[in-house]
Amino acid sequence: MNLCLVILSGKADIHVEDEEFYNLGDRMSVFEDLKPHALYVPNNHNNNH
Repeated sequence: MNLCLVILSGKADIHVEDEEFYNLGDRMSVFEDLKPHALYVPNNHNNNH
C-alpha cells in the first residue's frame, strides 16, 4: 500500500525504515495561509509511527 502523509497542522517526526524526517510542517493552524507538507511513502517500505 502506498501512503501519502499530509501534515495539516503542527509538526511531525516520521520514521520510514532507515529514513527519518524531523519537524515536518510549518503551519500551526489549517487556517494559516501556508500549504501543508506531505510525505510520500512507496509500497516497498514499512512505516513506524
